[in-house]
Amino acid sequence: MGAKEQTTEVGECAPTFTPDELFGFEKTILKLPEEDDGELVATLVRTVHQKTMREEADSRPAVLYVHGFVDYFFQAHMANAFEEAGFRFYALDLRRAGRSLCEGNRPFFAHAAEDYFVELDLALDVIQRIHPRVAALVAHSTGGLLCSLFLDARRGREPAECLILNSPFLRFNLRPQDRTLSVLVAFFARFSPYLVLPQKISTTYGKTLHASHGGAWDYDLKKKPLQGYTLCAGWFLMIRQAHAKVKRGLDIQVPILSLCSDKSHRAGPEPTAADRRADVVLGVRDIKKLSPRLGRDVTLFEVPDGMHDLTLSQGKARDLAIRTMTEFARGRSLNAH
Repeated sequence: MGAKEQTTEVGECAPTFTPDELFGFEKTILKLPEEDDGELVATLVRTVHQKTMREEADSRPAVLYVHGFVDYFFQAHMANAFEEAGFRFYALDLRRAGRSLCEGNRPFFAHAAEDYFVELDLALDVIQRIHPRVAALVAHSTGGLLCSLFLDARRGREPAECLILNSPFLRFNLRPQDRTLSVLVAFFARFSPYLVLPQKISTTYGKTLHASHGGAWDYDLKKKPLQGYTLCAGWFLMIRQAHAKVKRGLDIQVPILSLCSDKSHRAGPEPTAADRRADVVLGVRDIKKLSPRLGRDVTLFEVPDGMHDLTLSQGKARDLAIRTMTEFARGRSLNAH
């Protein structure tokens, strides 16, 4: 984060948006309570405000997008699709991620899933001061896990009318030989949360996406590096505890759309054609099995040949995923009013 960028304090009511690095978007920095690794912020990004509208009011319903692990918002084509469907699009770069990663921060680290509720509440408060309602939370992978727990915790005062999940991270996709190791890591994390794990994230998925390796997307590799970031044991424990809550069952009150690919594939060291037509990160069977445990009204939707981030899939798969998302948001929003 630049030293001169304006920030919004927790509880402040009138944020100032400034131009974002992504053309056609603007952002505001949400300042969060500091922790032991320095300054802590989240970044709320949105489509540039139409000059014919007053800043203090926008009659359109809004949607808020939350990214996944080793990720940030750059999917302008998805934002444009929601705009064309009649929504104002916002996205949140979470603490220690993407635009919000500050000097000294442990990338993507959190002690508990509930830590992220601070910036989710703050971002939604900013949006609700401008828009009559939030039609949907749209979330990818780890963002889907966090937003599911968030809406479960906000039962009775739901801040959004529906939840749209893009390949939600509801279970680790571990090989059988790694399951015992995962129990040991979770045990040691209780005493040494900052213990650095030797495991490295496979670069194959990133290579299927990024233009430098033949992919279709030219995003910032400093914000979404191919090799990921150093993993701490405490992050692993946080995710494991969140998964346990999902396994026991949540009670989200709003309608849920859970999208996934029609198949998973365990990738090798270098991308193949098959890696571009499947989820190489998560197990599709886990998503299909666990999604119904999130709430009372869950719709499952398979995207043929979809990749892990369905909105970054090839051609027809990408278009189908995004169209299904926008139609679900519109349908549930119309039914709610």
